[in-house]
Amino acid sequence: MKTTSYEISKKLEEAGFSRQPFWIWTSEQCCAPYQTNLDGFRSYDFETLLDALKQTRKRIMIVGKSDNWGINFNYEFNKYSKENESLADTAGRLLLLLHEKNLIKF
Repeated sequence: MKTTSYEISKKLEEAGFSRQPFWIWTSEQCCAPYQTNLDGFRSYDFETLLDALKQTRKRIMIVGKSDNWGINFNYEFNKYSKENESLADTAGRLLLLLHEKNLIKF
């Protein structure tokens, strides 16, 4: 299972995103199971981030903000994906973008 990279994991944590992760990054090159007592940045799998994106979309629609930010999820996801990037990293970057635009709060 592919999880978020060290860079994306660090940015998500700094932004305040918090969900139950599978792994933590203890350094840029090493990660450990989340259940350990080591300190580090949480690493998230794609399914966890996708669920957060779905919940975010519902919250934005409920508070009456335009649905135009993510309109067509496939289009947005493809638009923000980078070559050779994991789906988890793309989802993480999309969540960070929404957070930076003050469309969501963690």
